[in-house]
Amino acid sequence: MTLKQSFIVVTVLLLIGCAEKPKTIGGSLIDPGSIFSTDTTTIYAAGDSTFIFAFSPGYGASNLAGRTALDEEAVSFFKFIPTAALDSLVNASIDTAEIRLIVNYRLGAAAVPIDFEVYEALSSWTQGALNKDSSAASAIGSTLLGTFSDSMNAGQTVTAQLTDTSTVRRWLQSYYDTSTADFNGFVVRPKAGSIPGIIGFTTFDNSYGYYPALVVKYTTKYGTHDSIFFTYGEDTFVGKLTATPSSFQVRGGFGVRSKLLFNLTPLVNKPILHKTTLTLVEDTTASLKGGYSPDSAIVFLGIKGTTLVDSFSTASYAFGVHSVDGYGNSVYQFNINVIAQSWLNSINSNDGLILRWASESSTAEKIVFYRSSDPDSLKRPRIKFMYSYR
Repeated sequence: MTLKQSFIVVTVLLLIGCAEKPKTIGGSLIDPGSIFSTDTTTIYAAGDSTFIFAFSPGYGASNLAGRTALDEEAVSFFKFIPTAALDSLVNASIDTAEIRLIVNYRLGAAAVPIDFEVYEALSSWTQGALNKDSSAASAIGSTLLGTFSDSMNAGQTVTAQLTDTSTVRRWLQSYYDTSTADFNGFVVRPKAGSIPGIIGFTTFDNSYGYYPALVVKYTTKYGTHDSIFFTYGEDTFVGKLTATPSSFQVRGGFGVRSKLLFNLTPLVNKPILHKTTLTLVEDTTASLKGGYSPDSAIVFLGIKGTTLVDSFSTASYAFGVHSVDGYGNSVYQFNINVIAQSWLNSINSNDGLILRWASESSTAEKIVFYRSSDPDSLKRPRIKFMYSYR
């Protein structure tokens, strides 16, 4: 056979081999039970509740004071700590003293002068621990020390001149004489009967240099006049409501939080979750918003507490950002995939979700959501699960 003939034979054999039907080698190695399908399921909330949490807002971006209704009040606490310059006042006479605060937030305030009053704090307090439960009306003095009355526009410095300079002398004495009773600082609260809104003042912890200030003007024993600015200290605020709100909501400043419960029985097969979205529809008519804070909320993994309905894990949480859904509803949506998968895998028990306002320690927004019992299913709290299953 010639070389040419051999080439033709090999070519024909190759063509015949390629024309044969492919073998099913390996086809039986895949277990039909291992083949996954994808699906989605929406589960509506089985219940909701709202409660007030006694949180400590110290170290926040604002100190809140004011009210938007008669059944609420936010009061600010300021404790000025002296520096070495305090020595200048030892043998001097105090001419005037005033507290200066800088406005950095406002909510629901009318375009009229807003009135605040200054009193003495009678009980010891710390910036990191004071809350609605540890404070009491009896811890605030009854003698009016000064007033703030202004439009309280953001960025504005407002001043309250203290009517009795002996207050400053007692503050001074408490640092030099350990046998003297401590001076526990000043309290700024809304004037009785007023409903102007909630105002926020900058804190000692801000990084912009706009600090609360106690300004003391004095005359030395030599007859010269001078002044000292004290801009170091502790501050915080306390927000109090006389009753727990009846609507399903979250609110900053007052510690109003809510809890959601879901029945996960439709997911008994423990699927693999790819995307799990919690959607809450806002009742915009009932909500109260300002323009000075992030428009977002946080949802936490609820855990079983011994006595507290509001127990939660700070390690498992998700942010919900405001948006508008396809039906024109104002909604907050949260990616809770990690939390939901921990429920299905029995890593964490399903004790619900705890919801709070993101900037709770600095602002007073009230966000009201439609309840799980709302007749319109498009407005009820719901979780949409996107998952795979065998």
